[in-house]
Amino acid sequence: MVRLREDLHVNVPSHFRCPISLDVMKSPVSLCTGVTYDRSSIQQWLDSGHDTCPSTMQLLPSKDLVPNLTLRRLIRLWSSHHPLPPSPDRSRLLSALSNLEAPLGDLERSLSEVIFFSEESEENRKFLAEEAGDALPDTLLRLLCSPGMPLPTAGMVVRVLGMILKSRAGRADDLEGVGDSVTRSDLRWVDAVSAVLQGGGLPKESKIAAVKIVGYYSTAAASKVMEKDGLLRGILNQLREYSPEQQLDSSLQEACLSCLIDLSPRRQVKAKLIDLNLIGTVTKLLSTADLPVALTEKALRLVEAAASCREGRAAIGSECMEAVGQKLLKVSREATETSVRIMWGVWWLFGETEGREAVTARSNGLGKLLVVMQSECSPSVRRMCTDLVKVLRKWDDGKCWYSYDTNTTHIMPF
Repeated sequence: MVRLREDLHVNVPSHFRCPISLDVMKSPVSLCTGVTYDRSSIQQWLDSGHDTCPSTMQLLPSKDLVPNLTLRRLIRLWSSHHPLPPSPDRSRLLSALSNLEAPLGDLERSLSEVIFFSEESEENRKFLAEEAGDALPDTLLRLLCSPGMPLPTAGMVVRVLGMILKSRAGRADDLEGVGDSVTRSDLRWVDAVSAVLQGGGLPKESKIAAVKIVGYYSTAAASKVMEKDGLLRGILNQLREYSPEQQLDSSLQEACLSCLIDLSPRRQVKAKLIDLNLIGTVTKLLSTADLPVALTEKALRLVEAAASCREGRAAIGSECMEAVGQKLLKVSREATETSVRIMWGVWWLFGETEGREAVTARSNGLGKLLVVMQSECSPSVRRMCTDLVKVLRKWDDGKCWYSYDTNTTHIMPF
């Protein structure tokens, strides 16, 4: 959105401007008070905890936003005849984007300008994505194929590309074109992204962007991108390097787990992950003290995905199942239900015996399952618990039955 200023000498009708940002509205919406705002501005106001109309300060009985379609059509009609010049910041961005194929020194300055602009606000990132079009991602992929590009510069390219792709994720109409683009491209960019993932001394933001690029392009053209193991190995290495000191900022590891979860339904990717010791990596992660809830839930989902194939179940041993059993009732409802599904799939559905004794003896698995059955779990998980109790009773020697109170009526496990 372009901020209006007096020195631009553009006579804009006052009712076209958002009362909050004073910019021309792109998506005008009305509150129940009848006042119209630009959607991004009023949403930010409401998300920050306000429950009043910014213009009238009336309390809002409803926070519903109703699109003002008539005003939007009028604004678009007016804008088509009164184009607004870009602000100085946006002019610099456009200039930087036009210099991305310049010599190395100028390229680095241009990339720095783009990154600085994009990190200032979500609105700036949207503007970057709009200006990028379909050609800029291909240009950035070609840059990554440049011979002799320094790793820090490659990290900056990856960071800019990640910002653009993030705003386009989920657009189904994009994926076919992206797949064609990847098929045509020189896959040396895959090696460059792998190098950024595993490169020491690079900013965490570059590595997160690299992970998101893997997920985005693999969704569109998995067979091409995943022909090389370097990407998956680089992602797993980030998980292996996790330490308890990172729990306050584990965004990189969370991005890695999310990417692997998105890729795991593809059998060829799942097989490669298992060959690269996915189970050992995730088991070590689950065994880390004070692992953040988000990482725990995602790590368990990866174990669940691996357990759906024969190779994955063969790789899951007693240590992994014990780590899964330890998460029952200790983390969150989602983690507990995922743990139950893993145990049910391995032991009941496929009849494996690995890890039963470890979970029963060291994790009090049978007692925990009995508690889960009385908690607010889903009906399907409750049925799985019933099946698992039958499986585990013979491994327990009856010990947990003496301490379990069958009169328990109210349990708050989390």
